[in-house]
Amino acid sequence: MTTRPPQPSGRSLIGRGSVLVAVTVLGVVLPGSSSALAAPGDGYLRLAHLSPDTPAVDVYLYAAGRTTPRLVLKHVGYGDLSPYQRLSGGAYTVAMRPADAAASSPPVLSARVRVRAREAYTVAGLGPYKGITLRVLDDALAVPPGRSALRVIEASLKRPTVTVTADDRPLADGLRFPTVTGYRPMRAGTTTVRVASASGAPLTARLSLRPGSIHTLVVLDGPSAPRLLDLRDATAPRRTPRGSVETGLGGLAGLAGPVAPPPWATSARLLPLPDGPPGEAPAPAAPPTGVPPTDGPPTETSAPAAPPTGIPSSGIPSPGVLPPAAPRAGTPPTAVRPAAGEPPAALSPAAPPNGSRSGAYAEPVMLRIPALGVRTILERLPTDRDGRLQPPRDPARAGWFGDGIRPGAPGPAVIAGHVDSRTGPAVFTGLGSLRPGDRIQVTDAKGRVVAFTVDRVRSYPKTEFPTKDVYGATPDPQLRLITCGGAFDPASGHYRRDVVVYASLAP
Repeated sequence: MTTRPPQPSGRSLIGRGSVLVAVTVLGVVLPGSSSALAAPGDGYLRLAHLSPDTPAVDVYLYAAGRTTPRLVLKHVGYGDLSPYQRLSGGAYTVAMRPADAAASSPPVLSARVRVRAREAYTVAGLGPYKGITLRVLDDALAVPPGRSALRVIEASLKRPTVTVTADDRPLADGLRFPTVTGYRPMRAGTTTVRVASASGAPLTARLSLRPGSIHTLVVLDGPSAPRLLDLRDATAPRRTPRGSVETGLGGLAGLAGPVAPPPWATSARLLPLPDGPPGEAPAPAAPPTGVPPTDGPPTETSAPAAPPTGIPSSGIPSPGVLPPAAPRAGTPPTAVRPAAGEPPAALSPAAPPNGSRSGAYAEPVMLRIPALGVRTILERLPTDRDGRLQPPRDPARAGWFGDGIRPGAPGPAVIAGHVDSRTGPAVFTGLGSLRPGDRIQVTDAKGRVVAFTVDRVRSYPKTEFPTKDVYGATPDPQLRLITCGGAFDPASGHYRRDVVVYASLAP
């Protein structure tokens, strides 16, 4: 059985170093999103209610020219944020209505946002009740190598002006409600944040800023004192390898048509991997094989964008979002709030096999691609002195970028494997034949299995390796599989192209 442990997106920090949860599960209805696959033009959008004295609202998201909403958030209260939603590029309208108002009623507030490829946005209700506005915030998806980035949103009405320092260095001086700062590069590591104002005792908290991570710190009103919400907007690897990875040795060069199964196929099928999720077809008896893609212009296989559809009566939530709590008789549905001490539930679709709520993944140890019959142990891949990712030592095994993202955690995890050995096929011989919708499963050292769905397959010349697309920061868990393709160059001993499979967390 495939399970997906929690994916925390933020933490509430109250008092001097104590940690409690403040991110709230929202009742979400996302028509048709479960089957939508990511495309090169996709962007990200999340919604937030950050107006302290504004009552709960229902929030609707419409694609341009559509009357059927793409997303509906019910009973969104102060301090509530949705997970990022993946959307095709284009114009959208965000409309805010009083809680439980008819969907056909005029919105009390609306805003237009243009979603661009590979960019992220937060649409937030900010300001006091009498002056609330919907603001479109540009969220960062890039950070200096080895560093982190942090911005501050002042959303506290009780303390309308605050000064924020990080390790006694000014971060925001005299920040007035409701102001949003720009992102500031930060030293990675544990940082002590202090929020002071003219009234009340200062608030001190410790933030863990991972290299490559991008954060938003929100100052919120609490029942008796302000509280801080640490949101991780996106994550990139600690460092980015240079160029492509050489994963071809020439054993299939010049061959045409089917080739014999690799000699290690039988032993690979005997690896003790868990079964796939219910309803998944079993792996073929032997891996299908083939030859590397031909040396031609850049190619791409991608899934068509899913058209907007009506809201299903089943109320199936979007990936990564818990369904709303069942309402009691005679009362409207409300947001589900996690218990103190648990991680944020807004990205907690299921508990891991051992029942723990921890979202930390162990190192990946095995990879399964049912469509190719691939079951392989994963080795840890380093970089060389020039910063280039080293290929697996054994052509029969794939490997993961050890200084990058662990599969299942937010950000782009990278796995590479040889297309051939010196004498014949290798573990990723058939990688270029994957299609959108195919499943990929990665098992970590604790036995957790995280499933991904193929979004697209692309082929690039070696001189045009898409470093930003492969290793760039993302708000959600993603996976890239890399191998070689195109024609083999005997002079250099390498193939002329790279094949990259892009995949996102499976619903």
